[in-house]
Amino acid sequence: MSEHSIDSNTIKAIKREAKSLKRKRPDLTYCQRLDIAAQKIAAVRNFHEASVRSEKNQDTKFEFLGDVGPGHHAPRICPKCGAIDSLELIEEDTEQMTDGQLADYEAGLYGVSVCHVCNYEVDWEI
Repeated sequence: MSEHSIDSNTIKAIKREAKSLKRKRPDLTYCQRLDIAAQKIAAVRNFHEASVRSEKNQDTKFEFLGDVGPGHHAPRICPKCGAIDSLELIEEDTEQMTDGQLADYEAGLYGVSVCHVCNYEVDWEI
C-alpha cells in the first residue's frame, strides 16, 4: 500500500459522512460532498495520530528542561559596560514569593544579576 492509498473502512467513513452532508447541504453536488467528507475524515485521523504520538512521547516531553534553573535565561552581556559573560545571578529570597513567582524564578524567567567588571546591577526578565 502506498502512502496515499485508502482502505475500505476509510472509504465507508467518507461515504457515510457524504450522505450525512446531503441532508445538511442539499445544494452541494455528490463530488463536492465527497471532497468535504474526505477532508474531514483526513483531519480527524491526522489529529488522532498526532494525539497518539504525543501520548507516546509524554514521558520524554520535558527532558530538555533539565538544565533550566534560576538565572538560566539571564543576559550574557552587561548592558552598561558591554562585558561578555561578566554577569552573575544574585540569589533571591524565595520565602516571600508566591507560587507563580517561585515557578517563574525557578524556570529562569527573571532575576537580578551583577556585573563583575563595572558592578552594575541588572534586573532582567523574559
